[in-house]
Order: sequence, then C-alpha cells, then structure tokens
Amino acid sequence: MKKINYGYDISDNPIGSFQGIGIQDKPEGAVTAEFIGIISVSDDDYLVGRTTEAFGRNSEDIGKIVARRVMSQKFDDGSGILFIDMEESQITKAIEKVMEDKKVTEESLKNVTNKKYDSLIQGDEITATSIRPDIFDRKKMIEEMKIKVDEKSTIYY
Repeated sequence: MKKINYGYDISDNPIGSFQGIGIQDKPEGAVTAEFIGIISVSDDDYLVGRTTEAFGRNSEDIGKIVARRVMSQKFDDGSGILFIDMEESQITKAIEKVMEDKKVTEESLKNVTNKKYDSLIQGDEITATSIRPDIFDRKKMIEEMKIKVDEKSTIYY
C-alpha cells in the first residue's frame, strides 16, 4: 500500500516543504491516506486517497475518500513535487462520493490513472504539499507554459 503524506504551505511561493502537517492549514481533515490514484476530469487532475490518519482521535474522516486537484512541478533532473489544492470544490466532493459508493481501490483505478505522474509516485510514500487555490492556479499555469527543448533545457513561452 502506498501512503500519501499531506502537509501544507500557505505562503505566496511554496517550494514543496511543509509549514505544518495535514491537508489544511488548520487541525482538521486528513493527515495521511492510502494512495488510490490520480485521475483526470475535464482539464484537471485529481489525487485520490483513502484517509488513514486524521486530526482527532475519534475522527469520522478515517476511511473516507479525499480528492484534491493535483499538479506537479518537475525539475530538469526528473524529480518533482506534487502540489494539491487545499480547498474542496463541487467536483472534488462529487469524485469523493462516486469513489465511496463504488468502493474503489488502487487496483480498480489502475487503467484510468494518469501516467504523467508515475515518476513522482514511485515507492511506498508520496508527499503532497497542499497550497492555496490562487497559488495552485498560478503554479499550474506556469507549469503548462513550459516547453522541453531537450533533456537539459526548458524554455518558457
């Protein structure tokens, strides 16, 4: 089982390190989750996990599906960072409901998982840095503007 470790950074220029643990900048919600997959819906990708640890000892969040918009910031050496939107939306709530109802697993999503993240989800632990939605949109736009010229060079347009 792959584990997602959630941490947040609410700064204006997040770099992938955590200011605190959890999917939000307050002590509620998921802290860790079982990785289920990364799916594409319309123009966005979503990281999907089943909560394994949450704030509060008797938390109702344990076992619940969590979906958040996800994007990666990749570096020339092939490494990268997963950033997720810290806020829920109507789409994430709908994804969570469908996934709960169908009792999805990583295996059942294997054929629809977005492969562009494969290099960042290797191993048993995945780190996802939760950021503000305005910063998420800005970072996503910048990443989409990158063009690879060759293995060592990236230009922006």
